[in-house]
Amino acid sequence: MRTIRTAILAYDGMRIYDFAVAQEVFSTRPEMTGVEFSPVVVASKPLVRTAEGITVARTASHAGHSPDMVVVPGSEERLGQIAGEDLEWVRSQAAQAGTAVIGLCTGAFVLAAAGLLHSRRATTHWRFMGQLAHSAPGIKPVTNALYVRDGNVWTSAGVTAGVDALLAAIESIAGSSTTQIIARSMVTPPRRQGSQAQFAPRERSAPTHPFAELADTVQEELDRTWTVHDLAAASHMSDRTFHRRFKEVMGRTPAKWVTELRLQEARAALETTSLTVETIAHRVGYSTADHFRQQFAAQFGLAPSVYRTNMTSTPTG
Repeated sequence: MRTIRTAILAYDGMRIYDFAVAQEVFSTRPEMTGVEFSPVVVASKPLVRTAEGITVARTASHAGHSPDMVVVPGSEERLGQIAGEDLEWVRSQAAQAGTAVIGLCTGAFVLAAAGLLHSRRATTHWRFMGQLAHSAPGIKPVTNALYVRDGNVWTSAGVTAGVDALLAAIESIAGSSTTQIIARSMVTPPRRQGSQAQFAPRERSAPTHPFAELADTVQEELDRTWTVHDLAAASHMSDRTFHRRFKEVMGRTPAKWVTELRLQEARAALETTSLTVETIAHRVGYSTADHFRQQFAAQFGLAPSVYRTNMTSTPTG
């Protein structure tokens, strides 16, 4: 019987959901005959209080425990601002060969504060992606993934994506058969399709947005081609000034932004209309449905038809 030593970091203000998910994933299951988990709760003090007001007891100290997996729950109120000794412990564990460190949801900010995300790819809940981009030098935010692995450091998107990250991390250590047993027990697929981009809200122009008027103009005519020259002219700027100013303010190129507007409108049409994929593709400016399908899948992680099924089906049971 192989024992996988796991440690869940507990700290004041953490989300109980992330903590509970890790506990559930690491639970003992009778079907697992070759692997068992040995989870402990590590904290800088005997008792911590979660964001929901629940008290969690420490079962192990920082010293003398060398886990195979370290799980860091998230906290919207803390965003990485936790005890220095907790950060030092996370940092020291990441330096151990063969130890996987997993930040669930906004737990990514703890990893950033511990210095683990410097020049690494990482993700978090879509609502906090902008802040994550400034959390560590050279960090490479990944907006369209349920989880990201960069070396021995793992980060997950929001809430239930933590399960996906934990299952993937376990598979990398214990193999797919163990992962399948856990997933079956939790009534979840071992590998879930899609990306968190499918759940992020569509962009809405705000009165203070520097390019709000341009966004409205483009959204009214998505079925046409929009070049940088067209966008600059609509903004009453030269091409060069517009391109530089747009990237400074919006953080992406005009072409990428227009593509996002097209795909956001297409997503809304898939959710609220019965129009065919081909019709939607042409209405939002794609000359072929195949090109639309490719870009939609690249952005949201699902084919348009699968996305429509996921978002419009009525739960039963």
